[in-house]
Amino acid sequence: PHGPRVFSIDEVNSMIGSGSKVVKIGEGGFGVVYRGLLDGTTAVAVKFLKDEKRQEACMNNEALTLCDVAMSREIDILSKFNHPNIVKLIGLAKGPECRRALVFELCTDGTLQEALVAVVSRELTVAWLLSVAVGVARGLVHMHGIADDQAPAASASSGVVLHRDVKSANVGLCGAQAKLIDCGSSRRYDQDPNASFSLMSFTGNALGTVGYIANEVSNGDGYGIPSEIYSFDVVLLEIL
Repeated sequence: PHGPRVFSIDEVNSMIGSGSKVVKIGEGGFGVVYRGLLDGTTAVAVKFLKDEKRQEACMNNEALTLCDVAMSREIDILSKFNHPNIVKLIGLAKGPECRRALVFELCTDGTLQEALVAVVSRELTVAWLLSVAVGVARGLVHMHGIADDQAPAASASSGVVLHRDVKSANVGLCGAQAKLIDCGSSRRYDQDPNASFSLMSFTGNALGTVGYIANEVSNGDGYGIPSEIYSFDVVLLEIL
């Protein structure tokens, strides 16, 4: 796949608009995500570094390094893939005062978690649920370096990639098409085996999300593909 585009901070700010036009669609440990419009025609998701993280980074070189490591990791991982069930990275931006942003394709129907919570006001058919479950599985299989009928296996340079935070909130939806999102915790297993097996993130916090973490990981016995399958099984239970 082609590399991500490089934008200025002013360009990504213009994508999300200003005032009442700004639409927040998500928030994580490091970033806040807004709905945006690229080139006036293409709907995108724009993730900005949180203000508090940005302020910490501006006052502390170590904090800035941690933020840039997180951003570089997500860029590195997503740049390796071109698969319908893995969200596409469109571009990035770095600016003064430690401003950082990433631009992704927009999952127009929110997340699987949101869809399941809203199930009382929306009928989810068996066919829809099955399509979503298969999509998540195909995305994970591709990250793990196995070819499927949607795309060839990732190149050898990609190796085996572990998402490390598989959960319904990290499954984006475009209709019945599921896409793995939020790859900030992902690691390439072959290049960084120690980190891939670590329960802790580089920020010192527990890796993954409580309820989706396999017992062997919680017990410090290692993180790998079986652990990803456990997290995927939890997502399947939510769907059922």
